[in-house]
Amino acid sequence: MALVLFEWTCLFRCPEIIINDQGREFVNEVNIELQMLTGTKQRVTRPYNLQANGQCERQNKIVKMGLLKTLAPKDNIGRWPDGFNGVMMAHRCQKQRSTNFSPFYMLFGREPNLPIDLVIENDDDDILGSETEEEHDVDSDSAGENNSEPTLKGELQKLSQIVIEEKEYLEKMKAFVSQYEDLKRQVLSKAKENIKKSQQKMKTEYDKRHGGGTIFQIGEVVKKRNLRRDKRKGDWQQLPFTGPDVITSIKDSAYVLKNKKTGYMLKSATTARNLRPFVEREEDNKQYDSANSE
Repeated sequence: MALVLFEWTCLFRCPEIIINDQGREFVNEVNIELQMLTGTKQRVTRPYNLQANGQCERQNKIVKMGLLKTLAPKDNIGRWPDGFNGVMMAHRCQKQRSTNFSPFYMLFGREPNLPIDLVIENDDDDILGSETEEEHDVDSDSAGENNSEPTLKGELQKLSQIVIEEKEYLEKMKAFVSQYEDLKRQVLSKAKENIKKSQQKMKTEYDKRHGGGTIFQIGEVVKKRNLRRDKRKGDWQQLPFTGPDVITSIKDSAYVLKNKKTGYMLKSATTARNLRPFVEREEDNKQYDSANSE
């Protein structure tokens, strides 16, 4: 991972922030030393919380689906490095729903030249080929008639014409660069607006699917999703939720829990999406009160 970060820095620049999970390939002494030298800040996501780095996880899903479609037979799955560049090219040339621009256009300010564009261009050249050849023959004949020995006055005129053309070329290049910078600023500004709209739309849809995003308070009794059961696919013997737990504090939108029966503090905090209100029965309350009185 440190080698990948070094190569990326050589191609572009030192990144300001890197977001990654708690894997040892990301969190180690080599990476920490390299980040200190480059001035890069590392932000580590919470465990089992894919939303903390949703853009990266979504990108991984898009690449995997593209590889599955490209390498359709199961026997070709092992050759995924051969199809990786083609899948990424298709992704970079496609207009994104979040920005309404393709990644290639946002980086270079123009759309890429694809093979289909070259085919259309060659067809146009074939149509105009006969006309250009006739014009070239006429120009060559007229140039032969006007050909004469060079003079000092003629050479000076040619030199001054070259200087004028170079000045005009520089002016055109300055105007092009200015237009490109203005275009890029407009594209980035518009892309940011589109991303905010897309994020708000995704949040609305997420809240609909997850009950509007329940907010819990300190002291409230909750049950926690059994993430070990989700990690082990098909492990039906594990209960879907554990608890009851009591919320003792809230830190950065994460809830610190304590088991209500044993008083044991849970090691890691969790987010609201992994919690559900715990509905206590009267029998449970009586057993809990008798256990405390003893």
